Amino acid sequence: MATQKNKQTNKWTESFKPSGKLELFPTLTYHGQFDVKLLENIKSLLEDIREKDALRRSHVPIYDPAVYITDDQLHNRPGFKDLENALAQSMMQVANDQALSFQGVYCTGMWANISKNTYAHPEHSHPNSWMSGILYVKSPNGSAPTLFIDPRPARQVVQYNTVQDTRENGFQYVNAPTEGEIVIFPSWMKHSVPPSVEMSNDEERITLAFNYQLKFDPEQTTKKWTA
Repeated sequence: MATQKNKQTNKWTESFKPSGKLELFPTLTYHGQFDVKLLENIKSLLEDIREKDALRRSHVPIYDPAVYITDDQLHNRPGFKDLENALAQSMMQVANDQALSFQGVYCTGMWANISKNTYAHPEHSHPNSWMSGILYVKSPNGSAPTLFIDPRPARQVVQYNTVQDTRENGFQYVNAPTEGEIVIFPSWMKHSVPPSVEMSNDEERITLAFNYQLKFDPEQTTKKWTA
């Protein structure tokens, strides 16, 4: 009768299992939802601003008939103060969540983008700010998503095949627009918007963008190397 050979075991394999995943240096984004009924007043205010704007393009450096962008001082207009106060409270919650020491927050800019289906917003970031955000005011069927790009260029060296696309293995995060949704992200995080190719020609995609900065006293001086 044949005897079964004893299976050899690898003690190294038995002693280690790749568990206990630790997320290092995460890029923190925050998501929430406003009551869509509150957006009606914002839409009316923006339409009034557009009608009274003689240039019909405000601070856009190059005229593009597919988009209307307001100036970036909406937070100083009376009709937007309640919204700005609510956003400031949210930003303080974000700072507390990140265990930051600060004296307050303030808005450095707020503007609206009203775009047709042919408009695309190229990849960009928001310099000279701490956290930025997007409020989706109007998102008709077919509205384009916001694409957030992985800020770690070293990952682009080798792009491996995947069996499933996840936030962990992807090179961008696709945020589909939902009316009333608000997304807050680090101002240095690059993002873009492709054309809303599936949106009707007579529709408009409306977003409200904003930047916030922290009020703080920098106590950590620049470290200097000494021999």
